[in-house]
Amino acid sequence: MRTVLSEWAQLDIRTQTERDGWTVVRITGELDLATAPRLEEHVTGLTLTRPTLRLVLDMTELQFCDSTGLGTLVALHRRLDSGGGRLVLVGLHGQPLHLLTRTGLASRLNLRENAEQATH
Repeated sequence: MRTVLSEWAQLDIRTQTERDGWTVVRITGELDLATAPRLEEHVTGLTLTRPTLRLVLDMTELQFCDSTGLGTLVALHRRLDSGGGRLVLVGLHGQPLHLLTRTGLASRLNLRENAEQATH
């Protein structure tokens, strides 16, 4: 069963650290139609100063992802890859991991258990 944070979808986005040339961004809550544009805007802002951004997206506390969120992850992956950067998704579990697995994207995107694995 999906845990609802409130009546409206919420997504908290925090740029946490720089680690060995990688930027770690943690997202918490729900990545869906209402919140996906905020993630895209956040990452776009990071790429303005670092076009070859190497980004670890920590999704350990992501509770839900819909098709719009999935499309945003694919778009970010393509944008970073084409610009010489890289996107690695870490900490996926539950419904978001199930969605990526069912759609076949788990094998196409860069997934790792944690940020340490992603940056080495």
